[in-house]
Amino acid sequence: MGTHKQTTHFALDGCLQDYIYSKGKVKGLRLETSQGMLLIKLPKALRGAPHSLPQPGKQIQVWGERIINLKKARIKLVASAISPVGQLQGSSKHSNIKASKRELACIRVCQKGGCRKRGGKGVWERLIVAVQEAGLGDRIQLQQTNCMGKCKAGPNLKITPHNIRYQKVSPHQIPELLQHHFS
Repeated sequence: MGTHKQTTHFALDGCLQDYIYSKGKVKGLRLETSQGMLLIKLPKALRGAPHSLPQPGKQIQVWGERIINLKKARIKLVASAISPVGQLQGSSKHSNIKASKRELACIRVCQKGGCRKRGGKGVWERLIVAVQEAGLGDRIQLQQTNCMGKCKAGPNLKITPHNIRYQKVSPHQIPELLQHHFS
């Protein structure tokens, strides 16, 4: 039986929007980045007292692991370090991760209404496998999105930083799109 999970490292800069709470305790954060709004889980070691955490509205850097569950077609971001922008720049451990962030692209796939009915789930699942097969897991962030506004032309897919939107995407087109944008 093969593994259904793939783990890569990430380094992100962005504006801390707010914290995610469950039962009155901090469980994660919302970070606005150039790739869009991301939800990042905070392990217990990083939760600390509320006064010790960066305040919403501040620019922060977050390092951690991106866990891709191939079986469930889900991506989870788990932080391992948080700091105000620039504080850890001298750290060699994080400078390598930071350098790879500049190359990080994002592919968003609509998973709502018409897109899902027209094959969005199959496109998403094929995208996860194709990114892994092409060895692009450290260069591409994958996101499921809400409606992109073109439901009748779904499934819809958007690639940034190129800001190119594709409509009526089928799973067999995914390897060609990856090669075109990331070869």
